[in-house]
Amino acid sequence: QKLALKSGFQPCSTIKVVAALAGLSEGIMDQETRMPMAGRYWNLTNALARSNNPYFANIGVKLGYDKIAHYARLF
Repeated sequence: QKLALKSGFQPCSTIKVVAALAGLSEGIMDQETRMPMAGRYWNLTNALARSNNPYFANIGVKLGYDKIAHYARLF
């Protein structure tokens, strides 16, 4: 109940699925696209499994706010 009554909050992990689906749909990545993050290369499976914020932030930057918002509304 407290969560329902609080003011807005950041979507954090919930937006990761939206970013992943948007990136896949827009063709900027596929399941095996590797991105360098903190000395390692991450693909989508690893990034989802470990909830890697920078990986999905990178996708969001590449797509831009309007695309992410569009896919969030569709989802």
